[in-house]
Amino acid sequence: MDEYDEAVLFTLSLLESRLSRLEYVLGNKPASDEKPKTVTERIHKLEKALADLSSKTSLLDDANQLLTKHHDLLPSTHPSPSTPPLTPSELTTTIIDRAPSFATTASQLKALEDQQLPGGRGRAFAAGA
Repeated sequence: MDEYDEAVLFTLSLLESRLSRLEYVLGNKPASDEKPKTVTERIHKLEKALADLSSKTSLLDDANQLLTKHHDLLPSTHPSPSTPPLTPSELTTTIIDRAPSFATTASQLKALEDQQLPGGRGRAFAAGA
């Protein structure tokens, strides 16, 4: 397995994990415990789960309304007209080049999560207790 395949599988795993957390927090039961076998099946399962989640909660609608009202909160996803589009090989190189930073960032965030906050409240404070 090459670096590109590893990056794709790692990214899918992270997306599935985050979706699972969202479903748990919002009190939604996951559709099934069956693991899809191919990348395409995994992507379709993620899309279906997101569609199901958005139909059961107004959270996504609220987020879209906020983004519509305050469009300056997030940078534009549309490339500026002065920037020429990247070729597929340039895109692949960029993705492979930046993939390790995701694992590094995840590790750093996990280390921060494990740290105690001043006053001995620890995770209970961070979780909103």
